[in-house]
Amino acid sequence: MKRAEAKTKRAAKRDLFAELSEGMEALAQARHGKRTLRTHAVKYEPSPLRRRN
Repeated sequence: MKRAEAKTKRAAKRDLFAELSEGMEALAQARHGKRTLRTHAVKYEPSPLRRRN
């Protein structure tokens, strides 16, 4: 078995520029009221370093 075949299969390469472009387009549409983006409520918790003081 060749060395390359022994390695685990990797996922297909991602087109990060295309993903970023799609996200920026979605953000622009959301700002113009043409699209609703998913939102998540997050509970604020100060970092452990700040809690000690």
